[in-house]
Amino acid sequence: GQDPNAFALYYSPLQACNFLLSAKNNKTDRYAAKRLLEMPDVKGEIKNSLQQIAAGKKLTTFQRFYLENRRRMLVNEDNFFSSFQLRDRVNKIHDRAKVLPSAYSVAALNKVAEEQAAAHTNSNNLGIDNTFFRTRLPKKVLKNLKGSQRHFNYVKSVEYADFQLMLEQFAKQHTNVLFIIPPINGKWMKYTGLSAKMYQESVAKMEQQLTSQGFENIADLSRRGNEKYFMQDTIHLGWKGWVAVDQAVRPFMKLPNERYNYDMSNYYYSKKWQNKDNVKRVNLTSKDRLKVK
Repeated sequence: GQDPNAFALYYSPLQACNFLLSAKNNKTDRYAAKRLLEMPDVKGEIKNSLQQIAAGKKLTTFQRFYLENRRRMLVNEDNFFSSFQLRDRVNKIHDRAKVLPSAYSVAALNKVAEEQAAAHTNSNNLGIDNTFFRTRLPKKVLKNLKGSQRHFNYVKSVEYADFQLMLEQFAKQHTNVLFIIPPINGKWMKYTGLSAKMYQESVAKMEQQLTSQGFENIADLSRRGNEKYFMQDTIHLGWKGWVAVDQAVRPFMKLPNERYNYDMSNYYYSKKWQNKDNVKRVNLTSKDRLKVK
């Protein structure tokens, strides 16, 4: 599961207040409250209020009063700091775009990708960006990571239930979503001992969770980690990987902007699903149209 300490980087007390003040006594909100209670940065009256929701109880009068006032204060803070102008990256984007072909062409884009990747991955034999390799994988670190992921298991995890929380929000908003499943750098997997079979089992589990509830726009790139220049580092898409993503995004963006309905299931919050393995792979090329309202 997610490292609780990493949660602190993204935790927003304002969003916590918003969640608590709108929470209902249903499986989704009770599960969300229980998960938030496992995080160390959740404290004080927010923690007490989460315990109420997790137990299927209503907020007390005092808790609602506290949260409304706390939210008002946090909104004022947010408005104040949001007034500061942030520097954009428009000029940088325009500068980088100069190397792109004048007319859209997958072959031309791949040519540019190959040229740039070759110049940026020439310091190592793992197909990793030079800067990343130099700063994140010095010799001592690299040596210690050899074979270090032999026992990693992504198939059994509480994060499948966390994933369901996000899907519930998409369903609530009737949003059509494109899910892109990236690969892992094939050379890195071999070096660290990470099991390709295990990773594909985790992909099968994600795809089952998606398609069984009606989320059928999936670009599965998970088997392409051995393609040269597809990855930029160990787990992030690289030069040719983004060309592949573009090929998936372009047709998706042409779909009608309509309200999509989904068949959500509380089963995906269960321990049984979190620990389930040997999930049958879904045939993504054979699917029915999403139901449109």
